Amino acid sequence: MHWLQLTQAQTGATIYVNMRLVILVAPSKTGGASLVTSVREKETARVVPVLQSPQEIMGMLNGSSSGAQP
Repeated sequence: MHWLQLTQAQTGATIYVNMRLVILVAPSKTGGASLVTSVREKETARVVPVLQSPQEIMGMLNGSSSGAQP
């Protein structure tokens, strides 16, 4: 699994995101990104706004920045 340590946009809290559940990484108007994730228990999706840009997130996935694995 690819887990990334990101910062939630609304609260500034550190969150860990399982990137295998992320369907879409889209830029947000605030300069960060919106992650659309699938929800396993239900056939639905959830939007998680984060402070990191899509480019930063993709860089973390490619190993050029420090991600985290809890």
